[in-house]
Amino acid sequence: MLQYCKSMEIKYIEAIDLHEDDAFDHQEKEHDILCRTCGHRITTIDHIIAVNGQHRHTFTNPAGHTFDLGCYSHADGCYIYGVPTVEYTWFQGFGWCYAFCAHCATHLGWLYQSDQESFYGLIVKRLIENIRTH
Repeated sequence: MLQYCKSMEIKYIEAIDLHEDDAFDHQEKEHDILCRTCGHRITTIDHIIAVNGQHRHTFTNPAGHTFDLGCYSHADGCYIYGVPTVEYTWFQGFGWCYAFCAHCATHLGWLYQSDQESFYGLIVKRLIENIRTH
């Protein structure tokens, strides 16, 4: 029987602002993070967090594949798959499950969970930023 990762409320580890406000720009902007494959909205820059003191991390898995990850508190455009495991975890104390685009099923990264908190580690090269002006 397949079990899915449980949803947990995130404790914000540390928020990061990647974009300075432009004093001359009075329009409200929304910065969406999209799946590079299909353009589906995955998250926003408002959900960028730092884990272990930084937003971006680079790891190599046992098969030799290297991933550049960005950390996010929420990624509502993902669906989560798999049984949580701590095997080969890149974040001590956190188990992980796969995170896929909910629209096209591209593997976008992982959901990391501990007893108290959770976050997404998403593969930077599989995402694009879209800025919408209101």
